[in-house]
Amino acid sequence: VKLQKQGEFVESLVMLDSHWDLEAAEFRRAIRANLAQIGVMLEDSDDVAALSDEHIRRLWDTMAQDVTALSALTLERFRNLYRSAVRSGQLIASHLPGTFDGDILYFSAANHPPARHGAAKRWAHLVTGHVTDVPIDFSHDDMTSTEALAEIGPVLDHYLKRNVV
Repeated sequence: VKLQKQGEFVESLVMLDSHWDLEAAEFRRAIRANLAQIGVMLEDSDDVAALSDEHIRRLWDTMAQDVTALSALTLERFRNLYRSAVRSGQLIASHLPGTFDGDILYFSAANHPPARHGAAKRWAHLVTGHVTDVPIDFSHDDMTSTEALAEIGPVLDHYLKRNVV
């Protein structure tokens, strides 16, 4: 939208399970629930971004079992990444996007509750064109996995070549 306002032509807008209507309180509840699953118990009044050293260590140790790239990070760098991730939810909740002049190709995470409730349709009033929803049989967290991108790639390739002579 910013590019269009600056006079630029935007050929395509493609989204991977993006959400503009995130509620900050719901986001914080989800973080608390996920942290509780690994034994990090927070009070309602606790700031989910300000984990103690013990809690951040537990989160890091748990995630490092599944994400080998985390072993290259220092604990402080991991803490900063975590805080940034939490902050992104707050920024999304406070932002109202402008109207995009064109169509959206939207890849929804079929294994994620918002997709089952029409997440792609929530963008319809923010575009002048159509929203094409392509459900991908992955969770939101796995949308950029090799397997998910193997499904997304051919669809995106076809979409981008649709007007090529």
